[in-house]
Amino acid sequence: MSKYQLSNISLVISTIIIVALDYFIGYWIILLLVPLFAFYISLLILGSASIRFNFYLKSLKRAAIPGKIVALSFDDGPDENTTHKVLEILDFYNMKAGFFCVGSKIEKSPEIVKTIYNKGHVVGNHSYSHSKIFDLRSTKNMIAEIEKTNELIENTIGKKPKLFRPPFGVTNPLLAKAIRQTGVISLGWSLRSWDTNGKIEKVVSRLKRKVHAGDIILFHDNRETTPEILARFLPYLIDNGYQVVPLDKLLKINAYEDN
Repeated sequence: MSKYQLSNISLVISTIIIVALDYFIGYWIILLLVPLFAFYISLLILGSASIRFNFYLKSLKRAAIPGKIVALSFDDGPDENTTHKVLEILDFYNMKAGFFCVGSKIEKSPEIVKTIYNKGHVVGNHSYSHSKIFDLRSTKNMIAEIEKTNELIENTIGKKPKLFRPPFGVTNPLLAKAIRQTGVISLGWSLRSWDTNGKIEKVVSRLKRKVHAGDIILFHDNRETTPEILARFLPYLIDNGYQVVPLDKLLKINAYEDN
């Protein structure tokens, strides 16, 4: 559920509670309780909107390890225009990454997913639809999306993925239940590149300033600016002693069920 949807629902719930308290308890008690309710509702919204807080479910987001080691991850592909460019840059620097693929795009471009896997990158699940209302759907529908995408990936590369990244990084109790029932591992990030804003210089500067050992860095392989951002940022990592490793190696987990 997005923070805006949660905000509307929370407003309705808060209004009902306040009216009830006014009727049964009185005005002065309400004045004391309203700040507590506001804090509670804000906490629910914040916990849902950011996967990094592990509010509703535990998501792997970084590694507590010695040494300057990081992992790269890419969402929202495969993309016919930019994924190949991203792969070429990773090849040039001999780096492996994780690609969280959308099921509906896998159906359109299975060969790109095969290429990702054959080049030694990790392929993960990023839902089937990547719908803006994914987090409003029932647990049953979320399970269906996760399982359908897992099946598409398995049929494409011969491996059933264990890693799942929720669309938009939004979580809620229904998604937590879906993740438990499907047995996938929720994977977040510790450093977001913000490559979606299109401002290359600003993105690269922020990445250089924010990167730390153990980070899982989030990019998108369906954005035209991402290849240029990588071309400027990856040399910085090398020059500053960072080693880029695959997600499963960084987190010491199996990326696929049959490993």
